[in-house]
Amino acid sequence: MAYTADLYSILVGYVDKNNSPYIEVNTILDYLAKSARPLSLSNPDWKKWEDQVEREENFWSELSALIENGRCERITSGGNIFIYMPHYCIRLLEKIYTDPDEDASSPFPSENSLGFVVPENQAVFLNSDKDLIGMLDDAIQADIPIIKIAFSEGFGSALVLSKMLPRRMAEVALLKIREYLRRSGNKEYALRKLALLLKCNENYLQDLLEQIVAKPIDAFSEIERGRDLASHFWAHFSYLVKNDIRKKAEILSMDIAAFQAFSIISAISGYYKARAVKLVEAENALKEVEANLAKPPYFYTMDQIIKFTGPKGETLLGQFSTDQLENWIKSKATESKNGELPELFILPGTAKNARSFVLKEKMLPLVLRLLVEAQVQVKNAIFKRWSTLLLEFEREPAMESEKEFEKFLPKITEKQCPMLMSILMDPRIILIAEEQERKSVAISAKLFNKGQLLPYSVLLLLRRRDLLYDAKRTLPFWYTIPLIANIIFFFKGIFGQGKPGGSGRDGSDDSRISAGKNLPEDIKAAAKELSYSLTPVGNTHDQYMRELQDRWCLLLDKQARDHLVEDVHALARDNVRHAIKVNKHFRPSYDSVRQIAWNVVSLNTTLSTLSTKDALLLYLELYILDLLGNVRQ
Repeated sequence: MAYTADLYSILVGYVDKNNSPYIEVNTILDYLAKSARPLSLSNPDWKKWEDQVEREENFWSELSALIENGRCERITSGGNIFIYMPHYCIRLLEKIYTDPDEDASSPFPSENSLGFVVPENQAVFLNSDKDLIGMLDDAIQADIPIIKIAFSEGFGSALVLSKMLPRRMAEVALLKIREYLRRSGNKEYALRKLALLLKCNENYLQDLLEQIVAKPIDAFSEIERGRDLASHFWAHFSYLVKNDIRKKAEILSMDIAAFQAFSIISAISGYYKARAVKLVEAENALKEVEANLAKPPYFYTMDQIIKFTGPKGETLLGQFSTDQLENWIKSKATESKNGELPELFILPGTAKNARSFVLKEKMLPLVLRLLVEAQVQVKNAIFKRWSTLLLEFEREPAMESEKEFEKFLPKITEKQCPMLMSILMDPRIILIAEEQERKSVAISAKLFNKGQLLPYSVLLLLRRRDLLYDAKRTLPFWYTIPLIANIIFFFKGIFGQGKPGGSGRDGSDDSRISAGKNLPEDIKAAAKELSYSLTPVGNTHDQYMRELQDRWCLLLDKQARDHLVEDVHALARDNVRHAIKVNKHFRPSYDSVRQIAWNVVSLNTTLSTLSTKDALLLYLELYILDLLGNVRQ
């Protein structure tokens, strides 16, 4: 009996002494009343159980906490209140199953043999024929530690611990099956009958039966593999023995033990067989996933992968779980064979795209594919950029120098084709190229020379002179007359409007516009006044602009965020220039500024669909006023 004064220790000691998980409340209260005074002499904590009123208050208070924590349960029966202690049943079953060989000829422990009933909410109730395989497949809930298995045709029930399934439960059943085979004539009878049923070699069956008798635990390994022969053996063996037991006039306890053991072992064998079939299906489906990854465009997101289909158009995800897919990807992306790189590469995501998965063997074909696409995109972007600069009689270093052109190409390529740049900047790409060369794999184009990435002009097949020539061809004819062009360029330089590289189109943001430098002072003053009036009290202009930018631009990737903000600024500058050129008497007002901001958003498909459009409009109004006031923050 426990001498500590907390209620749980007292209850545990009480049930252990009385060999029952149930305690009648009045009985335990009487025990506390009798034990409190003598025990409090050596342990003052027991004083709380001396006074009757205090004793009942403490008892129900501590009992409620124990019930809430699942350490015991309150049950009412026949007008009396009982306390059920789950730990008693768990410890008792652990003790019984410690050495199951001793009880191999007896049925599994049940409520009848143990002399108490487990409450319904303290156990999972299963039918051995219908529910057991499903429970094994779904895994036992850890918070319900006891399982009650009901056997068909009145062959009793069994109490087992959920942690015993399936292995420990199968081992106990195999010990009981060994005991059945040891009985006079059973092994020889089973050998003859099974040889007819299975139509296989008698020597194999004899060795298998001998193994069960000599080393029954080792027989579980064959069951666990889920092989067809083992599954057929146990299905027929179980049917044979159970059918013979049913026909007996007098069924002994050892017959019940055998019937229960064969029921359990056939269910567990069926579970492992079904699991083996599922594993084969999953392996074949994952091979189809790999085959799909090898198809163009060679890079796929997880959302695309889970939608892959098989040769007959069936969805592959139904044949494997998401956990199996994630484990397969992790294995392919981390495990190395023979010192080579892993078979799967994971490309980090960008602002517009989630992370992608690419097979190693398809990385170089993917790069070549992206280079072809990038060539068109980069060429068009440079053509548009240089045409605009030339129309404004402006220049940038990349137009004039091959060295500057090579520096300029990676910047514009990264903006136009972020995935391509991400791959080219990844140090693993050169390792892949070297590995492919060692394997003598044919590559349609070369990316590296002596361990160095080839110049971007070579990779993209772009020549500065050709691009500049194409841009000049679109200019009006007077731009081609050197005298006129030089005069205009000279005067633009004097007034600070044509300085090379000063237009802000090199990728950096400029809060000035070329027309804004010659705006009348009253326009600038009005713009500043409107800007200050739109800034809330207690906020500086810079703080409010940053706050608005965080509200409308929700991208997490810094580089993508900067690109988006830069594009928005460029659109705003273009619209402001247009408004000033069209309206010679332009004056900033709330309505005119709001209209320009609305034009920027509504005429752009991407911006018009933003959920944060209101914050973007207010941000643009303040930015436009900055441009008009020529404000540098």
